[in-house]
Amino acid sequence: MVDSISFNANYHYWKGFKFQTVDTLFLKLKDANSLSTFVVNVDTILPGTSVVVADIVVKPPLPSGEISDSTQKMVNDSLWVSVVQSAENHGWLMEKDLRDRAIPDDPISFFIYRFSGWRTAAAIIFAIILAVAYFAVRRKDHAKVIKNIVEALTSPYAVMMTCAAGILGMVYGFLESNAPDAWQHFFYHPTINPFAEGIPFVLRLFVAMIWINLVLAVAAFDDVRCRMYLSKAIPQILIVYATSLIVYVVVAFTSNLYVGPAVLAVYAFWAIRNCRKNWKND
Repeated sequence: MVDSISFNANYHYWKGFKFQTVDTLFLKLKDANSLSTFVVNVDTILPGTSVVVADIVVKPPLPSGEISDSTQKMVNDSLWVSVVQSAENHGWLMEKDLRDRAIPDDPISFFIYRFSGWRTAAAIIFAIILAVAYFAVRRKDHAKVIKNIVEALTSPYAVMMTCAAGILGMVYGFLESNAPDAWQHFFYHPTINPFAEGIPFVLRLFVAMIWINLVLAVAAFDDVRCRMYLSKAIPQILIVYATSLIVYVVVAFTSNLYVGPAVLAVYAFWAIRNCRKNWKND
């Protein structure tokens, strides 16, 4: 029998939890006590389908020699989960296969799954850089791209936004390297409320920094829009957003190497100095 408290503490879900598949699930029929139902794939659940955890069992290892080595290895993976899509489509699979092929059925969890990887962040940054380059070439300013980047970061709101993105990346890097269980709990039970009960301080800080970044993104856009024509404001604000993403990715990655705070401090020193220099000249 599986203890609900210890299982929930280790895996962050229990019976009745809803998952959404991101890869095909291969199910075994239907009886947890039958060996054959754990060996033969009898049904599939396609990606993008919602399933509910119906039961969780621990199967004791079978005596060696009764089955083949490959089957022995599979069956002796003792933790099995029963999932239900419908009355007709349900069955058992290994718990690790469920975690590898399904995510919590929650829009925030889906967003984290899609956008927390380095490849996605790099693709977004690349797309923004292409957009900035397009506007620069269109306005025949390609010889002044570096100057435009520095100019875009002279707004106090832009500086605050990029630095806040760095702090968010630092917190995320800390969660990944030093508190993976807390991050896993947030992934399975996400919240947009930094004051929600039962979440650790580092997660409160992470959620609060997300809100601060969103507010500063709006403020930076409004500040740039009020200071220049829209044709020039669009590439300027894209530069600010791209810089924020780059700072976030770099600080998050280097935080895993324990130099993220130093990287952020160097950037913040340059950005604040650049902003003060511009305001003195004005």
